[in-house]
Amino acid sequence: MNTAARIEALLFYTAEPVSYETLCDMLGISQDECASAIIELEEQRADTGIRLVRDRGSVELATAPEARDLIEAYQERQ
Repeated sequence: MNTAARIEALLFYTAEPVSYETLCDMLGISQDECASAIIELEEQRADTGIRLVRDRGSVELATAPEARDLIEAYQERQ
């Protein structure tokens, strides 16, 4: 499994923001390698329903903004 896929798996599992530092440490990789993998993952997710969101030194997976109406409709049915 490549580094981007490993990051994706961790982010999916945690379902919350994870710091770059934690990702680098967990994967045993350099900050440069981590940054490259995050960019790769962000590009892979660009046209999907799940996006990579970066905020203040952390990253997380979130639904695409374009899915807002769908998510709201689903929540109303619950």
